[in-house]
Amino acid sequence: SSFGRNLGIVFQITDDLIGIIGDSKITKKPVGNDIREGKKSLPIILAIKKAKGKNRKMIMRVFGNSKASKQQIRLAVNIIRSLGVEEEVRNMTLKYAQQAEKSLRTYTGSAKNEVISLLDFVIKRRL
Repeated sequence: SSFGRNLGIVFQITDDLIGIIGDSKITKKPVGNDIREGKKSLPIILAIKKAKGKNRKMIMRVFGNSKASKQQIRLAVNIIRSLGVEEEVRNMTLKYAQQAEKSLRTYTGSAKNEVISLLDFVIKRRL
């Protein structure tokens, strides 16, 4: 269904964002872990596309580099944040969430409310 597809997209791109800038105390994974692992996720693609000059070089230097230091990863994460990637990804998740919710218009009752609660939870997952 349209709802399931859009919910899946919201979940995945939120998860990708968490994998880059998430709080390690919450995620139980090191900050920027997905950068070090070289995961080609939407936030990384956006960051590489938006970054210029030395900022782009820094992101590329640590992307997929298992030997990148914590300091290098932290710098890359700060660059990604400064590029507005988090806000751009969050706006995308809201668009997909709106599409998901729109697909439920014909449904009624508690099941609809539970599914909307699930969607709300996925959108608001902690970074």
